[in-house]
Amino acid sequence: MSLAEDDIQHIQAMIEAALTRYPATGATLLPPMDVEMRERLIRLEEELKHQRELMSKQFDITEERFKYMGQRFDEGERRFEEVDRRFGHLEQRLSHVDKRFDQSDEKIEQIGERMNNLENELKSIHQELKQIYTAINRQTWQMIGAIGLIVILSRVVELFGAQ
Repeated sequence: MSLAEDDIQHIQAMIEAALTRYPATGATLLPPMDVEMRERLIRLEEELKHQRELMSKQFDITEERFKYMGQRFDEGERRFEEVDRRFGHLEQRLSHVDKRFDQSDEKIEQIGERMNNLENELKSIHQELKQIYTAINRQTWQMIGAIGLIVILSRVVELFGAQ
């Protein structure tokens, strides 16, 4: 049973009329849920970008603090070298005075205590930075997981929403 030429032309005219009335509606229009999901993803990506910028700023500030602390340590080291040089001169000039040696020993012990205190402070700062890094790393992976879940859910909505 083949179609007559008139039937084929009539079907073609009906298809052309339908296509001009509804141009590509199924291919370009998105369901409202999908549009909302994409908007959410865009907002989430913007927030992640903002978080990265904040983290970068915080790292820059921390780096500046370490540079400042390094300068202070250099200054302290220079001061300690000066003190050591002065003590050397005192030893040469005043070797007959034991009392002066005892005083210089006490000062050196105080310097050692200060160095130990500074070392302990550095250890605590290092520990705090490790905790900050761990927290930021955990939050980043949680955000990545959340984005993955959102993407999966959007795909599920696309698959089941189309039916």
